Parts: sequence; C-alpha cells; structure tokens
Amino acid sequence: MTYTAIMTLLGNRITYFLLMGLGAALGAYFYYLDRQDEAIRTTFQQATCTVTAAEVTVDEEIHHTRWRGHYVTRTYYPEISYTFKVNGQEYEGYDYRAFEGGMTEEEANAVVARYEEGKNVTCYYNPDDPEDAVLTLDSDRRGMYSVVTWGLVLLIGGLVGWVLIDFLLPHLDGAAKAAKKAPDDFQLEIPPWSSVPRT
Repeated sequence: MTYTAIMTLLGNRITYFLLMGLGAALGAYFYYLDRQDEAIRTTFQQATCTVTAAEVTVDEEIHHTRWRGHYVTRTYYPEISYTFKVNGQEYEGYDYRAFEGGMTEEEANAVVARYEEGKNVTCYYNPDDPEDAVLTLDSDRRGMYSVVTWGLVLLIGGLVGWVLIDFLLPHLDGAAKAAKKAPDDFQLEIPPWSSVPRT
C-alpha cells in the first residue's frame, strides 16, 4: 500500500467508523463467549467418569520474520478421553476444559498426571447434549480477554480518529487561518505631525 493510499484512509471518516464497528463486533463476540462460559458453570451436571487415555500433545508452528529469521513456537495440550453414563447410556468426552487455548509443557504434564488411565474422576456434561462434557468448570478465558482487549482498542482508536479528523483538526485549521488573515478594513493611520514640512 502506497503512502498516498494510507494517508487517504487515515483522512476518511469511514475508516474510523469501520474500526468502531469492528470493535463493537468483537465486544459482542466476547459477550457471547462469556454467556457460554456462564452456562457451563451454572447448567452442566456432575458425573463420575473413567479415564480411558491421557497424554500430552504438542502443536508446533514455524514463524518466518525478516529480522529474527525463522523460529518455532510450541503449544501443549492435555489430550484426555473419558467415559461416563447418563440415564444408563454411555458417552465419551475428550475436552479437559472449555475454550482450551493450550498451555506450557509443565502445565500440560501436571494436568495429565492427575488423570491416570483407569482412574475414576469427576466430570461435567451438558444435560441437553451429554456429549458436550469437560473435566473442569474452570474455562480457559485467555482468548476471551484477548478478544475484548482488541475490541476496546479498535473502538477507542476509531472514536479518537473520528473526533480528530471531523472536529479537532478542522477547528485548529480554522483558528490558524483566522490568525494569519489580516482584517480587510485595516488602515494605516498617519499622525498629523508627520506631514508638517521641516525647516
């Protein structure tokens, strides 16, 4: 994108309206996720589950940058499967917690160590859909906090930009022009004594 195109976007109020709209959309998405999290904590039913498998898996991602070259980031997940019965019917769950966004290797190993294969543990399931189950009601809210943070940044940035180009800059520009402009009715007054001939 050229410098001219960038300056055109920055000088257009539509750019800032779009930023505010995107920020509001992210805020609405955070609200939706927060309601889902609250529903998990308040409506999920408790059950006794049997752990059938537990291991740590890793997700590797290679990043390429101009300054740092390439580097690898690793995110670890506790992969735990378990079975439980609801009204005599057996179900199988696979989620440790809702909204899982990964963790460090030490954290994942500590979680898996608590769920040995064959061990009976407490789990929680959605009474309307028992296949929707978790091992803990403590959801991973880090992603939700990132969503609302970006939403606020975009909303405030768009609002500030709009006020700047539609109100503040025009006011300052008008004040500067008024200060430079000389009054049309200004006349230089010559004192009478200056026209008296000298002897």
